[in-house]
This record gives sequence, structure tokens and C-alpha cells, in this order.
Amino acid sequence: MGSSALANAGNSHQSHGNGYGHHPKPHHSSGTKGPKGDTGFSAYELAVNDGYTGTVREWLASLIGDNPYVEIESHQFNTGPKPTATGRGAIAIGTATNVSGRQSIGLGVNNNITGRNSGAIGNNNNVSGNNTYVLGNNVTTAANNSVVLGQGSTSNRDNTVSVGAAGAERQITNVAAGTQDTDAVNVVQMRQANASINSRVDALNRNMSEFEDETHAAVASSLAIASLPQPTEAGYSMLSVGAGTWENKQGFAVGVSGITENNKFIYKAAATTNTEGDFGGGAAVGWQWK
Repeated sequence: MGSSALANAGNSHQSHGNGYGHHPKPHHSSGTKGPKGDTGFSAYELAVNDGYTGTVREWLASLIGDNPYVEIESHQFNTGPKPTATGRGAIAIGTATNVSGRQSIGLGVNNNITGRNSGAIGNNNNVSGNNTYVLGNNVTTAANNSVVLGQGSTSNRDNTVSVGAAGAERQITNVAAGTQDTDAVNVVQMRQANASINSRVDALNRNMSEFEDETHAAVASSLAIASLPQPTEAGYSMLSVGAGTWENKQGFAVGVSGITENNKFIYKAAATTNTEGDFGGGAAVGWQWK
């Protein structure tokens, strides 16, 4: 990034650059000298006025010093629009990066930050939402209180974190297992939850199948008991057996019944079993008159 790639909403000046006294003409250079401050001089011009005798490139290099971990590209001067930072407390770094949002920052090429307390690191980003940050390229967002990560990601809702776009989704890796109600869960937790649900569903299916079989067998037993005959004349008794079937289940019954000599009382008792191994029985007494 060249000397034209840095702008700050504050004014660049030094204690000696107050606009008073003699100001010798600065050295010429193929690089730009930066925006003018309140005194009408750029930071480079003020440095020259204070006695600096090098070129713009040399001046930029002097700002870095001998730090081997910092490099400023200085061979492409005057190749693109300067950055502008017009918002109060805003910072713009990079060709054609414009920051008009208050206390916002833009770092990269061709970024446009209009939201307050927002920022973008990357290229070709447009951020109009407040309190929103973008890390990536080619992102346009108006969402507030959000974070947008990655090339071409989108965010159209407030209070969100986006890592992709429709048709260009991304995975979030190395996610720890969630422990609180509002934590994200990982695939391991989802698999464990699915395994638990599947186990309970399987158990429920088994119970329902068993209940269905026993219900069918109970119906078969009821049919067997209902089929048992009884005597029709006074003083007679009867031993009877019966069978019934329902939905491939079978029931069996045996019963004893009789009528008293005076033909006033009728009694009967029966027992049943079925192919499910269930047992049951019943007894009754009746009094008849005319």
C-alpha cells in the first residue's frame, strides 16, 4: 500500500507545524504527500519543514524504521483513488477505501463504510449497518450488530454471525460441545441426541408391537368365552369348551354353567388362555323370574 493508502479523520500535524514562520519548499517525489491538515500542509511537508531532506518513499520507510515485520508497498504511487475518512474518529487505510461512519474503520482496497462503529478488513466491501464488522472480500451488508466472515458472505438480519451465503455455505470446525442453553452444539452432540431418540423410538415401537399382539390375543380369548354354550332347562348343568381367533392370534376357553331345579337361578364360570400366554377368567350368577 502506498503513501496514498492511509487517511485519518484527525489532522496530521506536528508541534512545529502550526502554519507560522518560514516553510521551505519540500522535496519532489513521485509519491503523493498525503492529505492536507488544518495548517494547509501534509504530514510529509511538515516533516520537510522540520528539516527532513529525503523523498516521500524514504520518509515512509523511516516511519517503519528497521522493523523486519512491517512493509509498506511504495512502488505503486498515484495508481488509484486515495482513502478518505470523513466520519468522526474514522480510519481509512487502502486505495479507494472510504469511511464516513463515526468511529468506523476500513482496511483494504475499495471499501465503503457508512455505518457507525463498524468496520471492514478486506477488499470491495460495503458496510452500512451499525456496530457491524466484516472480515473478507466482496461483502455487502446493512445488518446491525452483526459479524460477516469470508469471501462473498451475506447477512440480511440484525444480531447475526454469517460465514457464507445461500449456495456458498461454510463449515465451522473445531466447535467445543455446548454446555449452556444458548451454546452451539457440535455434530457429536447431535449424533448422541439422535442415538438417544432412536433408542427411545425403537423401544416405543417394540412396546406398541407387543401391545398390539396382546390386544389381538385378548380379543381371541373374548371370542372363545363368548362362544361357550349353557344349559336351557331347569336342573341341567354343562361343561363346555370354546376357541376363538383374531388377527392371527388364538384364544381358548373352558366353562361350567347350570340352571337350578326351581329354574330361578343361572350360574356360569369360565377360564381362558391365548397364544400370547395370557390367562383370564370370569364368573356370574343370574336370577330370573316371570
